[in-house]
Amino acid sequence: MYTIHDSPEWANYYKFLMNVYDFRHSPTIPEHIPSYDGLMRIHLYFTMDTKYTNVSYNYSNYKTFNDNFFHTFIKFIAMYEKYKNMDDYIKFLHTLLERSEVTPALDVPNYENKEPYECYTGYKYITHLSFMINKCDILESIQNKYRRLIHMKKLGRSLNLIKCSPPKTVEFIDFESYPGGSEYIRAFETFYLHAS
Repeated sequence: MYTIHDSPEWANYYKFLMNVYDFRHSPTIPEHIPSYDGLMRIHLYFTMDTKYTNVSYNYSNYKTFNDNFFHTFIKFIAMYEKYKNMDDYIKFLHTLLERSEVTPALDVPNYENKEPYECYTGYKYITHLSFMINKCDILESIQNKYRRLIHMKKLGRSLNLIKCSPPKTVEFIDFESYPGGSEYIRAFETFYLHAS
């Protein structure tokens, strides 16, 4: 493994992030950037390094234009989101922010006097990043309520299907002991009550 001299330790593990600082050419479609599993593997190797501390991701210097890992990672997502699906990177960032062995410095400005969230120049993941960095638990509660609502609607449809089914049949499946749904029986009795 070659090292990038005078760079923060994280830059030696996440070498692909240094493309953010390559101003010689415009960004091209990345062919070999790691997936979520690869990012987790890199994180594991980095934490196993003897130089690793819980603030190692916060180091910066002139090689990274005073950007710490979080500035650089968010810039990388913004740079490549139009070429590649960066969902794995958002998921990895969320995982990293939740880990106990990482103490993220999300309020430290870089050379542009921007915090990591402000470095994002894309459009696709703006909501994800704002919820992750600002620690909004509202999104999870909204998702849980929405899932419960969808589940209740599906349950209601299934229950209506059972209640309106004729005897011995529910949605084209035969059940010999099924007496018929309550709505079916009530409609049947109402029909014969009015017919007689």
